Amino acid sequence: MVCAEISEPIIEAAANYFEDVNGGIVNAPNVRMLREDGRSVLLESPKRYDVISVEVTTIWFAGAGSLYSKEFYRLASQRLRRGGVLLQWFPIHHLSARNLFVVVNTVRSVFPHVSLWTHRHQAFVVASNQPQAIDLESIRADRTRGGMKPYLNELASGSALELLSDLVVTDRDMDRFLNSMAELLRTRRSLVSTDAWPTLEYETPKDLLENFSYFQNRATFRRFRSTTPFPFRGVPTPQEAALGEAAFV
Repeated sequence: MVCAEISEPIIEAAANYFEDVNGGIVNAPNVRMLREDGRSVLLESPKRYDVISVEVTTIWFAGAGSLYSKEFYRLASQRLRRGGVLLQWFPIHHLSARNLFVVVNTVRSVFPHVSLWTHRHQAFVVASNQPQAIDLESIRADRTRGGMKPYLNELASGSALELLSDLVVTDRDMDRFLNSMAELLRTRRSLVSTDAWPTLEYETPKDLLENFSYFQNRATFRRFRSTTPFPFRGVPTPQEAALGEAAFV
């Protein structure tokens, strides 16, 4: 595992105050900690990854827009192994519908397969170069990994399949979602954030003045939520099938 963090105080805090929640990642023997900008790490090395996970500060901070641009997503796409995914967090509690559209639409302008997830005040995109599916072998293997047990124990079912309740739009339904959003916002699918035009970095600070963004975005998610989950990769047990169906009831 490679972890890139440009802020030394964050690394120090992770090591000294948050080991109980991050699994001691800073000093883990299988982790290579790089004190460097994550985009630069991808640019400097042709190494490919199974997962590229991005969780930076909020979009409206200076420089953060470079991790929400079309050029960054193109670079990330080139650094994924076959079957790999990009996971990126973004806030929805201070994000207008227009800028929510721009975030997701920019990812989709590069990746052919994008799904949208949400949990409370947060949202996530999962992007890939291949169709997305639920890998039952991986789901089952997680239940035997000691490092996963504390997190799975927080779920009533003890299975990561329960997290399907946080899925908003599958990759199969993403274009329908974005086309509908573009029509409602009276804009075009060509509206994306780029390095030369980092619209998100300059538009999202205005969203801080809007107190109803979270409720508007939640209403949008309910309106356009997919009605069926991803297909299973493998044959599900009756319990696994039931968990998948229950998430969409």
